[in-house]
Amino acid sequence: MGTVESLALFLPEIALSVTVLALIFFDLLAVSRTDKANATGFVALGGVIVALGASLGQWGHEPTMLFGRMIVFDAFAVFFKVLLSLSLVAAILMSLTSREVAGKPNEGELKLRSRPETFPTEYFVDTGTFACENTKMLAIVSPGILGPDYFLEIAAVVKAAAGGPPDTAAIAAVMRRHGLTPAP
Repeated sequence: MGTVESLALFLPEIALSVTVLALIFFDLLAVSRTDKANATGFVALGGVIVALGASLGQWGHEPTMLFGRMIVFDAFAVFFKVLLSLSLVAAILMSLTSREVAGKPNEGELKLRSRPETFPTEYFVDTGTFACENTKMLAIVSPGILGPDYFLEIAAVVKAAAGGPPDTAAIAAVMRRHGLTPAP
């Protein structure tokens, strides 16, 4: 099949390419952040729905070669076009309800999804919301950066507490020796 005839079967890819270009231009022209957040999502959703419709229209088409035998067009290709389009629709619909995308993050709250050491369950375990009005900074430090001496000294301070609360001044001193600045 020649180049011009192949374009008819390449419609979903063309629709997605036009949508990406439209999103780039729309992002440049939109005035406020809320305009960009809401309208950009709807522009993307519309383009993906057009691509999905074009992909569904190709269902059951005869297998052929496109662009001078450079691309194979068959039911397998159509299946993955439909699968990708449905995945994009789901992702865009989820992002339309996101407060962060809309420019309204959770002010004054820190929402932890899980403890850092439970990485695989990061998005499945909800540990609740913590107020952080007075928080100056939150940092996650890899244990490899501090070295084993830091943890051995902290363990000694905790062990010296004999089951009670550890001495915060001693912990602060250990932190300072290892280059950390404890919060007041």
